[in-house]
Amino acid sequence: MIDSSSTSEISDARVTQAILALLSSRAPGATVCPSEAARALEPSDWRSLMSRVRTAARELARSGVLEIRQGGIPIDPNGEFHGPIRIARKPRVQLPGR
Repeated sequence: MIDSSSTSEISDARVTQAILALLSSRAPGATVCPSEAARALEPSDWRSLMSRVRTAARELARSGVLEIRQGGIPIDPNGEFHGPIRIARKPRVQLPGR
C-alpha cells in the first residue's frame, strides 16, 4: 500500500508553482503533461497528485494564465473532459505592425 501522507502535505500553491515552473522552462508554444508536474513534486507517488494537478490547471485556465488542450485544441476548463490533456501557456496576441 502506498502512503499518500507525503502528497497530502503538498500545498495547492506548490502544485500551481510546479505547473508554472515547468511551463516557464519550456519554449513558447510548448506544452507539458500534468504527470510531469506531479512527478516533479513527488517522483515516487506522482499518480496520487494527478487530480490535484488537473484541478490546478483548470483554475489557472479559468483565470486566463494558461490553456488546457486535447488533441492540440484548447478546451473549456469548465467543461468535462476525459483522457490525456496537455497544459500550455496562453499564446500572446500579436498586434498589427509589431
